[in-house]
Amino acid sequence: MSTVPGADLDIAEFRAGLNDWLDEHLSEVEPKFDPPGTLDEQLTMIWRLLGSPRAAEAALSATREFLKRQGDRALVVFDMVLVSQAPETPYTPRGVAIGLKNEHTLLFDADRLTWLAWWHEGFLSRTKTGRLWEWHPEGKRLWTAPTRSAPIVFVAPDGSIRSPLETRERFGHLSSIDFEGVGISVSYVLNAPGGATATVRERIQPVEGGWERAVEVSGVPGDLEPALVESPVRGSTEQAPGKFTWAAGGTMVRLRVEGATPLPSGQASARVFRLTPGVQGRFTGRVRLTVGGTD
Repeated sequence: MSTVPGADLDIAEFRAGLNDWLDEHLSEVEPKFDPPGTLDEQLTMIWRLLGSPRAAEAALSATREFLKRQGDRALVVFDMVLVSQAPETPYTPRGVAIGLKNEHTLLFDADRLTWLAWWHEGFLSRTKTGRLWEWHPEGKRLWTAPTRSAPIVFVAPDGSIRSPLETRERFGHLSSIDFEGVGISVSYVLNAPGGATATVRERIQPVEGGWERAVEVSGVPGDLEPALVESPVRGSTEQAPGKFTWAAGGTMVRLRVEGATPLPSGQASARVFRLTPGVQGRFTGRVRLTVGGTD
């Protein structure tokens, strides 16, 4: 088989003579299969394809790699994730993307300890910018956080709500990410008011049509109680305390907060739920998201 010489596409002279180059060199190639039409017809078709807008689309998609989960085990990527419409910046340098077996994905900001976005029917793709790989959500977006706030706050004895202390733009630090069957647990430590800390463990498991987050908080200072913060999509319908419904791209989304007591938040975009006290100083609650179906 003849060897086709390469060409520098940045040279203007070559671009001007691309048609002649195709005629000269592709005619020397001995194909491995017998395509239909004469050689002139084949070269004409190649030329038309190179001039088509779809050629540019194909070149772009060739640089994008899609990551797909295999089997029932959750898939986790801990890396730079770019999320369009994310608050403050689309870049999340320490994003934790969790892909469940039912094609639902949750994205956690490991720096701010914030749940940043949820989507389904896909996981991630990645592109390369210079020497860096960047991950992108793939699928139908169900929710994007309005702010990068911590998902847990603290209720003082007088009923006031106090946020975790922020140090160097962080509310605490990530402790661990662990596989639990077909799910994942995310553990982190929050800077509680007064200089103390509280430990949070969130277990994420797939359920029919969505996922459930089981939240457990321990080590809370004695005069405080932890509360869960959720920010339903603006314009969502609150059918009952802790039960929200909205449409995302024609898909009906239902968010349920269970095992926690609603509290006034003072914020239009956020709802606060006091977690239920349990044994050994632990407080618990659950968040369930499903798509489609009926109540």
